[in-house]
Amino acid sequence: HSFPTRRSSDLGTFDLNWLISCFTAVETNGSLRLGLTSQGLGSIEHFLIARRLMYQNIYCYPKIVAFEAMLIQFLKELSSLTVKYESLFLPLIGPSLNRFLKEISPRKDNTSIIDAAFSSYILLSDDDIWISLRNLSLNLPQEPLFEKLLHLSEKLNRHETPKIFKVQDKNFTLIKLPALRKKLGLINEENFWKCNLMEVSFSLYSTFEDPILVSDKEGNASLLNSCSKLIETLGDKIEPSYYLTVDPSLFHQYPKEINQIIAEITNNDQK
Repeated sequence: HSFPTRRSSDLGTFDLNWLISCFTAVETNGSLRLGLTSQGLGSIEHFLIARRLMYQNIYCYPKIVAFEAMLIQFLKELSSLTVKYESLFLPLIGPSLNRFLKEISPRKDNTSIIDAAFSSYILLSDDDIWISLRNLSLNLPQEPLFEKLLHLSEKLNRHETPKIFKVQDKNFTLIKLPALRKKLGLINEENFWKCNLMEVSFSLYSTFEDPILVSDKEGNASLLNSCSKLIETLGDKIEPSYYLTVDPSLFHQYPKEINQIIAEITNNDQK
């Protein structure tokens, strides 16, 4: 027997036209804002469930999040080196990415990247990142100072993500993690990214951040969660999953040590 293949687009489908037709002006706190008529309850529930499925199966898919985590490590390392070796890196990463990295490097911890370098950020494109990854992986000098950046750029350029293992108990894993890193020779914090605990979490709907209002036939507004048992049950709940990520190169060096602790951490639930 053959079974139909599930497409990612099927997960996020809902009746958009009907949802839009149910938009209405709702009065709250003496002013008007966008809300829904009561006829739109089923449609907004369908929309939020579709959104949850997209987060669960697409946006928060472990390999995608692991790839993003590697990309963050890459940009952090590149930012710290670009400031010191601009003449070397400028031809490899181009002026747009170079300008952005220079602007964010001196920012304070409480300053967001957008606040620190918004004008440079909006000029960036995916091409700036991918071209930089390719140039660095092919042309960066093989020196100890650039070892981490070269390793990350090569992995990202080849779309090689870490090996990922679903964790059953976050706290138990945090206790075991230092011992595992020590066995793998990861003594310096600079290399902890090669063996790390990754959290993937999302929330279906928050009643605290710009809540959806529903208008009844008399024009009275109510919060969506008070009109829908489904949203009342699932709203304001963080749904976390935890994954241990291990750089594939470590498996060739320490296969026995890794498999022993990973089996204990994951109860053999390998992803």
